[in-house]
Amino acid sequence: MGTSEKYTERNCFSLEEFCFRNGIGRTTAYKEIKEGRLHPKKVGRRTLISLEEEARWFASVPVGGQST
Repeated sequence: MGTSEKYTERNCFSLEEFCFRNGIGRTTAYKEIKEGRLHPKKVGRRTLISLEEEARWFASVPVGGQST
């Protein structure tokens, strides 16, 4: 069994992957972090977003994308 077969499920994503998955740019992601609406984890120099945090953040995004 190869490494890719053993570790197919991930519980977190890089900021770049998070942006791609949610159709937003890095500037928007960093703004969400600065405003306290998105809570990343830092591991060394990497900024990671957990699946749970992604779901929580997405559920809190206002309909129509208008922020308050």
